[in-house]
Amino acid sequence: MCALALAVASFDLGCSLSFDTGALPDGGPGGPLQNDAGTPDNGSAPGNDGDGGNPDAGSRPDAGDSNSPAKPQPPQFIGMSTDSESDATGFVVSKPTGTLPGDLLLVSIYVTDQQNVITFPGMAGDWHPIDTHVLTKCQATTVWAYHVYSNSDPSPYYFGIQYARFVESLALMAYRGVDSKNPIGQHVLTEFSATLSYGPVLLTTDQANETLVLMSVNEFATGAWSWPQALQWRADTNVLGVFDEPRVTAGTTNPRTVTSTGDASKSCGDVELVGLRPAPL
Repeated sequence: MCALALAVASFDLGCSLSFDTGALPDGGPGGPLQNDAGTPDNGSAPGNDGDGGNPDAGSRPDAGDSNSPAKPQPPQFIGMSTDSESDATGFVVSKPTGTLPGDLLLVSIYVTDQQNVITFPGMAGDWHPIDTHVLTKCQATTVWAYHVYSNSDPSPYYFGIQYARFVESLALMAYRGVDSKNPIGQHVLTEFSATLSYGPVLLTTDQANETLVLMSVNEFATGAWSWPQALQWRADTNVLGVFDEPRVTAGTTNPRTVTSTGDASKSCGDVELVGLRPAPL
């Protein structure tokens, strides 16, 4: 077992959910209506960020012709599992349904208490931190980490919490087609407080055909997140929201803003933006 120091915040629900790709509820919690393909209907997304809801210029995959060389494809979302607890000593989550060996697991965790310690499942070194951040205002810590799934993984996953606290929330996402040796591209962390509008945030990717994942946190959120149409909803625990979008071309993304709920004066959290690198051909 490997230990990472985190401050963990609890949540007064105890649940563990797992979803298949494409089995998203219509619109997800508080989001845009979904069509049969599981993509947002045009014009239905709250919080439209002014770019008409279309992907950034050049971000639609190019079908090319029969003579065009094959190109890596942006990593594909497979599924997610979530768990929110209150005064618990750990999270228990199953692997997202449909996860196969070689898929990337990406975890977002929020826990109250700056001195808390999270124990990750598996052997030491199985999970790799992307960023950790102490939120001084709300006396908490957020952490983002990744792991390449294998058949030897424990089932279910247990993420230990040293000090049980009142807000504890976790979202676990699976992606396929990620470069297993170098999965994480550019990433950026932005803190927010006293506002329900988390943004605008942007990232300059350094490789074509990445998938951009936005993971947002607000300890005092009272309901579901809303998001610009260009993003796809992936997970929502109220405290945590996760969204993504493909990026066929490298460069600076359009600014994105996600919106939380509740009392803006009490809002406390951050946004992590991560580029997932595609598997090489």
